[in-house]
Amino acid sequence: MRRTITGGLVIGLAGLAVLATMLGCNRNQNAKAAAPPPPPEVIVAPVEQRTVSIVRDFTARTEAVPTVEIRARVAGILEEVEFREGADVKKGQTLFIIQQAEYKAALETARAQLAKAQADLVRAKDTSVVARFQATLQQRKADLG
Repeated sequence: MRRTITGGLVIGLAGLAVLATMLGCNRNQNAKAAAPPPPPEVIVAPVEQRTVSIVRDFTARTEAVPTVEIRARVAGILEEVEFREGADVKKGQTLFIIQQAEYKAALETARAQLAKAQADLVRAKDTSVVARFQATLQQRKADLG
């Protein structure tokens, strides 16, 4: 039993020694931390008033603001370009010519259909006028009879 008490006593004393050492180290650190740092050195120069030109050199790539993207409203093959790249263009100016044969044929077909429809309208009006007069004639014949 003596060994157990002596061993426990030795361990307890060693723990107290470690604790005392740690507390002593913390006091030294706190004392060092409490000391204020020395003031910084400052260089003082007089202010001079003068005109200074502001020049800056930059490497860059620019693109014009009025650049626009042009898309065709109809499908087709491009035949001609009517402007020079980079040139100014005006409102209403022709820029491109698209292959016209297909569209001219469609226009002629539409014109022919319009002419036929107008002729059919005239004939229908003529037929209705004749039918109306025939009906009027039949009515008068019936009135006479």
